Amino acid sequence: MASSRQLTMVNDVFVDHLKVTDRGLAFGDGLFETMRFAAGAIPLLEYHLDRLERGCRTLLIPMSRTLVESSLSRFVEAISDPAPSIIKLIVTRGSGGQGCKPPSMRSSSPSLVWQNQPLTDTAHLSRSGVTLQPCRIPIYSNPHLAGIKHLNRLNYVMAAFDLPDNPEIQGLVSDEKGHILESLHHNLFLVKKNLLMTPLLDGAGVKGVLRRLILERFAPNCGLAVREAALSLDELLLADEVFLTNGVRGIWPVKGLATTRWPSPGPVTARLQSLTEAVFAGGHINKEQI
Repeated sequence: MASSRQLTMVNDVFVDHLKVTDRGLAFGDGLFETMRFAAGAIPLLEYHLDRLERGCRTLLIPMSRTLVESSLSRFVEAISDPAPSIIKLIVTRGSGGQGCKPPSMRSSSPSLVWQNQPLTDTAHLSRSGVTLQPCRIPIYSNPHLAGIKHLNRLNYVMAAFDLPDNPEIQGLVSDEKGHILESLHHNLFLVKKNLLMTPLLDGAGVKGVLRRLILERFAPNCGLAVREAALSLDELLLADEVFLTNGVRGIWPVKGLATTRWPSPGPVTARLQSLTEAVFAGGHINKEQI
């Protein structure tokens, strides 16, 4: 078996190259999912596949969920390293079309690219927390693409130039109107008494799988009211607790922004961390079971 440290599969063949004519390379014409893999399972797989399906519908990429699941099974069988790792799936429209105009859905032949890579140990950040640093480059609104995980990430790439190479400092991104959105790799939550708030991502940003789990399951089960809204930096600074969420990393408490400090973690954050860790430890969880 190939080592998970270097395993790549393209269209069910274990190779590490893609056609240079692929539209994912030429136009960023595709989607991706980054998933936590441990003990032979992806805990939030159903949520990842839901988002992928929604993205494929939005981009009119003809991709079957059954095909993705079958391809994933083949890929997972080849992973020999038992350590927790990351599985990344890139779905592109494949090759074809003329310039920006894509081939018809009937003649499209999408590409599936699977990658497996080690999961860097950042468990200490779940305890000690991270600091937010605002990025100068905004994430411009595009309601048609908001929420999905498409391959066009140049705004995020440019925003990342503002940050030091230090995972303890996470970039806070906003839209062109100054509304806060998320960090570069995580969704953002604010706690104010018994209210859990998160930015409304109807114009920009990615609707993360752990974000969805918290809003739909964890918050109601914990007796927390939830609100998705356009939030300002001032509202963030008035929060009782702040934390970041990521479907691979879990929950990181935010301990500071500029001169403002928060508990790391606060009581609500700690409770949601405990629930998340239980899901991560439980293997493959169906939505109905959470």
